[in-house]
Amino acid sequence: MFSKIIKKSNTSYNLKEFSRYIIVSASVFFLDVALLFTLTEILNLFYLMSGLISILIAFSVNYFLNIRWVFKNRKYFHKPLFEYFIMILISIIVSGFNVLGMWLLTEFLNVYYVLSKTIISLITFIIKFILRKNILFSF
Repeated sequence: MFSKIIKKSNTSYNLKEFSRYIIVSASVFFLDVALLFTLTEILNLFYLMSGLISILIAFSVNYFLNIRWVFKNRKYFHKPLFEYFIMILISIIVSGFNVLGMWLLTEFLNVYYVLSKTIISLITFIIKFILRKNILFSF
């Protein structure tokens, strides 16, 4: 399925777009984990609450960078509120999997919560790219 997304139109631009998506996602991921760690270890918030807060902040940064730098084609350019709503909806659904996966790995497999976050984020990274590219950023 992923190869179909890349081949859908101009391959060289899609690879450039995917490379930018990787850079943005990696940067936002480190912000997300840093916030998660800070909120949990320094501010003593419960790790799932910290995870929710860090995801919400990271989402906003990610959205801004996606529309400004990553994706050239915006299906809903003239409907920015609708575009933002769909982006939020995608993120909420995927974030639910993120928090659920983090909880399952941490509580039942005794994986360190930061490692749980890392594992689940790698999985949701691909899911988000596919959903965003197909729903919001292609014609």
